[in-house]
Amino acid sequence: MSPKISEESKTQKKSYIIGNAMKLFSQKGFVETSMEDIVKATGMSKGGIYNYFKSKEEIFLAIAEDRFNKRHRLIENFEKSTTSTEKVKNYIQWILGGLFDEDTLLNARFTFEFWSVVSRNPETLVATKKICIIS
Repeated sequence: MSPKISEESKTQKKSYIIGNAMKLFSQKGFVETSMEDIVKATGMSKGGIYNYFKSKEEIFLAIAEDRFNKRHRLIENFEKSTTSTEKVKNYIQWILGGLFDEDTLLNARFTFEFWSVVSRNPETLVATKKICIIS
């Protein structure tokens, strides 16, 4: 009998896989990134990764969903700003903070790769629409 894993632990492990896979997809692209690359980057076994994700495509879509949710929260924070001045300050801080942030570069690269993959694969486009509707 395998040990019970808490929901928090599962969430952390998924985030770990997503973070490493995003770096790979951003650097190498979707097509050139293999499950073996993800296995090496995470230090996990292939079976361990398959416990959380069924395929490379599912990991790719999980990254897109994660990014969509983060962007949605950012928009909510802007909407909570009460004055136009606060909104402008928040926006400027967000932009300037991103200029020197390695994650911003990874996000930009992933975004370009994501839309490139989606434009060539109608099935991924359908899954993407579901992400946007659900979130």
